[in-house]
Amino acid sequence: MYKSCITLKHDKYDKFKCIGSECRDNCCHGWSINIDKNTYKKYRGIKDKALLKYVKSGVEINKNSKHKYDYAIIKNDKNGKCPFVKQDGLCSIYSSLGEDYLSYTCTTYPRIMNKVGGVREFSTALSCPEVARLLLFDEKKLEFYESEEVINTDNPVNIIYNEIKDEKDLNNYFWTLRIFTIEVIQNRDYELWERLLILGLTYGKLDKVIKSNDYSTLETIIETSRNDMMDLNFKPYFKEIPVKYNVQLEILNIIAKVRYVTKGPLKDIYDKFLEGIDYKEGEEERNVANYIKGCNGFIEYLKEKSYVIENYLVHYVYSNPFNLNSNDIFKKYCNIVIHYSMIKLYLSGLFLYYGYIDDEIIIDTIYAFTREMDHNDDFMNELLKALEKNGTESYITLAYMCALLKN
Repeated sequence: MYKSCITLKHDKYDKFKCIGSECRDNCCHGWSINIDKNTYKKYRGIKDKALLKYVKSGVEINKNSKHKYDYAIIKNDKNGKCPFVKQDGLCSIYSSLGEDYLSYTCTTYPRIMNKVGGVREFSTALSCPEVARLLLFDEKKLEFYESEEVINTDNPVNIIYNEIKDEKDLNNYFWTLRIFTIEVIQNRDYELWERLLILGLTYGKLDKVIKSNDYSTLETIIETSRNDMMDLNFKPYFKEIPVKYNVQLEILNIIAKVRYVTKGPLKDIYDKFLEGIDYKEGEEERNVANYIKGCNGFIEYLKEKSYVIENYLVHYVYSNPFNLNSNDIFKKYCNIVIHYSMIKLYLSGLFLYYGYIDDEIIIDTIYAFTREMDHNDDFMNELLKALEKNGTESYITLAYMCALLKN
């Protein structure tokens, strides 16, 4: 059904165009590709017997299907690659049968749609290298535009929350918090780690009042943090925070152990990171010294192009909204810090491997990292559990997030 809806897009959304076989990678490997029910029926109706047999061999019914858009799945080969990809990187389904035979997933990727209240939000996945190139390297701050458009409302959408009907619903504060979060990340009066720490201080206070079921001071907390940020009141406090590279390496070691990357574009990044960082079990002083050298390379890149990681973080916040009623908001803040810290970790190792960091290394790292993270729903849950259950204390605290951030 087509109807008029309020939409929100970031300013790079309509500029994206797939470059096909010219792309450094293709989007047809490394993740489960869903086939919607209508497309599956089209496949079953193919008249050419040889072509029908070929298509059927690469598709199977999804036993864990939850809706019509994941009715079936592509059977990837042993390397995690779609069997319909030709040697030239193009799709044999498309070339043999036309665009009408592509599934909804294949037609729309890397586009994302979320529903936040009455607004349909459109974004793009940084797991596409061309999206990463387009979105990350614009020094101008990422902007968002609201409009009214006629769209197909039958298309699948990630529902964050529906229309609010209760004045006590915590999602009444969704936009206040989201706007503040993006505003802080884009405040270039502060270094990037300082911006994330401002968010941590604020989210920590918000988390406490939310858990006490007293929402009356939420807006005051946010407004106070905003004013302190604008007046640069956080600066003296941040100067007193010590740098703890050993703690960073300790936490990042736990993160790295949660899931070892065994295939796909991140495997190459991971192997080069390990070779660059040259981590040796039991040699803490040496490991920390190497890590500091790598971090210094990352910091030098940020001095010139901090907007690259800023754009990544703003895009992450926009593309991954969360229902305030159903989540621990401080853990959501920790997700942001962990994403930032893992990218910093990889790039620090890559600096040691190559001897430099440039835009191409950034693209390779972020698109590969995002592809691994965004297409693995269980990863962050496993990671947070590991950080919460480390020995006798939890790493999911502001003190440890602070230790992860400052360089």
